[in-house]
Amino acid sequence: MPMAQVPRGAREPSVEVLTLSLPAGTAVLNGTADPRALLRGITLDIDRAALGADDDQALEDRILRSSLTTCVALGEQFRRLEEWRLHKAGQDAKMKELILRDSQATKLMAQLEEDLQLARAEAGRLREEKAEAEAAAAEAARRAAEEAEAIKAKAVATAREEAISGFLEGGWKTEGHKAWLSSVVEASVD
Repeated sequence: MPMAQVPRGAREPSVEVLTLSLPAGTAVLNGTADPRALLRGITLDIDRAALGADDDQALEDRILRSSLTTCVALGEQFRRLEEWRLHKAGQDAKMKELILRDSQATKLMAQLEEDLQLARAEAGRLREEKAEAEAAAAEAARRAAEEAEAIKAKAVATAREEAISGFLEGGWKTEGHKAWLSSVVEASVD
């Protein structure tokens, strides 16, 4: 509640007299204390004219109203402060949760990167093994072909010699007979 205008020449009221402790004001607001009891024992070293009060009762009422108004204002400030504190606590909790999620995501990404590196290394090893196996298979096929060709050539030569020897013993003695017989033997072996 606004204070009455101070007449000219009157001194300002003492701040100490008008100030009530916060616990005492809270008790009044909560209804657990008598507001008039708060004023007992206080030395009213104040100019009554400065408050526009003519008697002690009016002065007491005026001081009480001013004190209660101050307590209400302080209570509102504390209420807003508590709302802000709760809001900040909620924001801090959300921030901690985000930090935790970010940390977990970072760990997961690191694990995935490690798994990817291992998979790439395994794929490289498998490619090398496949290349080695293909090279070994090609080499084995080449050797088998060479061995088959050698066996075939040897068989042709042996058959030719045996056939020629047999026919020559039977009277085939001309070079023309030998050439014809060689072609027949080669064709039969192929």
